[in-house]
Amino acid sequence: MENRDQEGSRQEGSYQEGGQAPTMNRNFLIVGWVVVIALLTLVAGQWEERQHNPNQQPITQLSVESSPEVVLQRNRYGHYVTSGLING
Repeated sequence: MENRDQEGSRQEGSYQEGGQAPTMNRNFLIVGWVVVIALLTLVAGQWEERQHNPNQQPITQLSVESSPEVVLQRNRYGHYVTSGLING
């Protein structure tokens, strides 16, 4: 009976002796955190770029006199920044 209790308390894939998580689980945890940090860095970089250049795809509109004009938005620093070419 004692032998069965000892075997029942120890399950495969659970903690090893000494209470440490198996190496494979620890590695998956580390890889998971690296992926989460990489994704957060990517999202933060894109958000920062939109803050710096809110006019990444400027739209040309026709004014009252039928001449094309581009209306730009200021970025958070008060500058008018856009992507593209002038007269090109």
